[in-house]
Amino acid sequence: MRGYSAASSVRFGQEPFPYFEKKIMTLLTQELFPDEDPSTIVLERMRGGTYNRVVGVTIGTGDKQQRLILRVPRTKDFCPPTQLALIDITEDIAPLLFVQKAGIPCPEISSFDHGLSNPLGLPFMLQKRVKGTCLLDCLHTLTHPQRRRLAQELGVAYRKMLATTSSVPGRIIIDKSPIQSGPPADDWKIVPFLNGIFKKRQEVTKPTVEGNKYIALYAKHRKYIDNLRRKGLLDSSRISYCLTHGDLWPRNVMVNPDAAEDEPFLTILDWDSAMFLPSFTMAVPPVWVWDPEYYTEPEHDHFDRDPSDPWKCELKQIFERAAGREYLRYSSMHDYKYMRRVIMEHAVRGVKIR
Repeated sequence: MRGYSAASSVRFGQEPFPYFEKKIMTLLTQELFPDEDPSTIVLERMRGGTYNRVVGVTIGTGDKQQRLILRVPRTKDFCPPTQLALIDITEDIAPLLFVQKAGIPCPEISSFDHGLSNPLGLPFMLQKRVKGTCLLDCLHTLTHPQRRRLAQELGVAYRKMLATTSSVPGRIIIDKSPIQSGPPADDWKIVPFLNGIFKKRQEVTKPTVEGNKYIALYAKHRKYIDNLRRKGLLDSSRISYCLTHGDLWPRNVMVNPDAAEDEPFLTILDWDSAMFLPSFTMAVPPVWVWDPEYYTEPEHDHFDRDPSDPWKCELKQIFERAAGREYLRYSSMHDYKYMRRVIMEHAVRGVKIR
């Protein structure tokens, strides 16, 4: 009998893996891959996250072998049906499907079911397994040619995200409700949109000693937004809403150092926080591409400055050429930096538009 750790099953109050494993095999052999020889299917228990159980799936052998990742929401054992019905993975699926069509490197969805009528009795998502290593684990050991590929491909991904635009802000979800008319078009312009968020926050914040600090902060943000409006920096002809990852740091990037020239070198993970936001929010300089020491730092004023080291400067230039002029405009201007670092971190919380 294969040994296993029951730690996560106990911690999250879910059924032990040996029982869960049998359900997975039923799902794979009877519904998803009925023509495959069950003896060629291998399951690998992997470390999951707070919200998902993760299982590696290998199917077939030789050139036809498929390597996949199964993600299933964590639930308490014997969870009542009323609670199971509330589990919704479409907000994880929708961004990935959208990003795939935009041509941005991300995990590819092989299959999914957002209902409960399957052998698992739970929603699930099956993704193609990404080749390579988490960039956070190899950031300091990549060769300079590999760093050049990283800079080039990440720059292209930035350019594509900036070019993927919407007339309204919000998260990417699968809308299962009937189509309804929304607020007037003027309400979606950037100035009314941002002002509306902070006005609402001022109204709902209780006037306590701590609350008054936030009320004053939101008022300061609104004043700054109005100042940028007068300068013309938030005019709709200059800024649109573009696809924004929301958490693009080395921990969410996979790289494949062994990739051939015609294969992708990087894949961007964790699109759960993806939104359409003002374009300047997508212009945070990924300084860790040319200076790995800043892989966990928030954005600072010096991030867009040219490094004194010529090797680092070369990497920065490769990235900027690939990312394009729009990125350069948003990344270097002080007002847009302030909007990204100070204002948007308060504004994006709770934004959810169908």
